[in-house]
Amino acid sequence: MRQCAMRVIIAGAVVSVCALGVAGAQAQNFSSSADAPRVTSAAGTQANAARPSAAEIVARMLDKNQERLAALQHYESERTYKVEYTGTGGEHHAAIQVHAVYTGPNQKQLTVVSESGSKFICDKVLRKAVESEQEASAQSNRMQMTLGPENYSAELVGEETIATPSGPVATWVLQVTPKVDN
Repeated sequence: MRQCAMRVIIAGAVVSVCALGVAGAQAQNFSSSADAPRVTSAAGTQANAARPSAAEIVARMLDKNQERLAALQHYESERTYKVEYTGTGGEHHAAIQVHAVYTGPNQKQLTVVSESGSKFICDKVLRKAVESEQEASAQSNRMQMTLGPENYSAELVGEETIATPSGPVATWVLQVTPKVDN
């Protein structure tokens, strides 16, 4: 499988998704890579006629998401959530270790294993992030947050190359606008 990247910037409403390759071809994989370093590419690397529309890119992405969801049976992982704050009040650090267990088709359980650093940050920031992820994994919440035409308007605004450990990956850049303010 070819490695692809997906970059989402919530505040700026910019999304990069894996380039779909030759016109009509579908990407093999989309994986989250919000902090992947960017490599600037020349604008217009593909002819405009070969470019899919934003609606086509989103539809292909949703199809691949459904394929992955259907194929995914189980995984377990250990995660570390960290905050490093420097500002008013000095430097503050906190981290929590989380054990995640996913059982298909839609069950995800996150368990905090350990925490260190600022108790306030652990309680008010990191545990809230874990709780939000747990809530987001519920099917009803996933449907409300899905990056699809029901929830977002999308416009293709360009192309970008993202640096990954496997080498550069071409991406489409979409500007997304939520249809509902929530």
